[in-house]
Amino acid sequence: MMMRNRKTVGFLAVAAALLLGACANQMEPAQKAIAGVESAVNAAAPDAGKYIPDQLAAVQKKLADLKTSFDNKDYAAVLSGAPGALTDAQGLLGAAMLKKDEVVKAMSAQWPALAASLPGLVTSVTNKVNALAKMKHAPAGVDVASAKASVADAGSLWSKAQAAFAAGNIEEAVSTANDVKAKAEAAAAAIKMTLPKAAPAAAAKQQGDRAAVSAAVELRGGAWPMSAFAPPRFHSAGVDRFDALDRSPAARQHCAALRTLPEVVLQVGGAERHLPLA
Repeated sequence: MMMRNRKTVGFLAVAAALLLGACANQMEPAQKAIAGVESAVNAAAPDAGKYIPDQLAAVQKKLADLKTSFDNKDYAAVLSGAPGALTDAQGLLGAAMLKKDEVVKAMSAQWPALAASLPGLVTSVTNKVNALAKMKHAPAGVDVASAKASVADAGSLWSKAQAAFAAGNIEEAVSTANDVKAKAEAAAAAIKMTLPKAAPAAAAKQQGDRAAVSAAVELRGGAWPMSAFAPPRFHSAGVDRFDALDRSPAARQHCAALRTLPEVVLQVGGAERHLPLA
């Protein structure tokens, strides 16, 4: 009987040793697997958190589950779940870049209308605020101080938006421009000013085209009479012909406009350059 008990105890001891050895053998690979998933998540997190937050959260949940299994010493669960989690984590960056491209394209389409409308909006509200500020007694219900603060913010924000656009940061430019619009509207509300209705999409696009092309010419150091926005043409002294300018890309970015303007415009000297409208 004692001999049998000793054999049973010995068998259990061996089994326990084998089990501990197996766990120890799985522990390090499980730890490395979690580290790999976590590294991929951390690399993608800045862009993924901005553009695909839901997808990032789903992968982060899988990572948290792996860590829980590891803490519970369920290394087999970690090793079986880690490959799929790693694949998802490695796909985050590419998905975020695709979404970023979509956002940038959409914002690039918004900028021309904002660039055409916001300066006039801010100016009109500012003029009204300044007129009210000169009055000894402002009308009842009008908060001139609040309006002045809002238009001041709008002016500084518009400068920031233009700088961002010039630097090629269209996301910051459009986001800041929308802040400008919000500040101007807040100022108008504070003085009970009725703002004009937004221009139809086609009119806004034409205004945006005009603003972008005009700005492109100014960047080049030229002068372009833009009193009417007909499709512009160019006449060079001594050459009896007109070359139509392609202005369609100019509604996208100033730099794109400069690249697409015909070389004959870009090389005209100050004395020769004159650009009457057709």
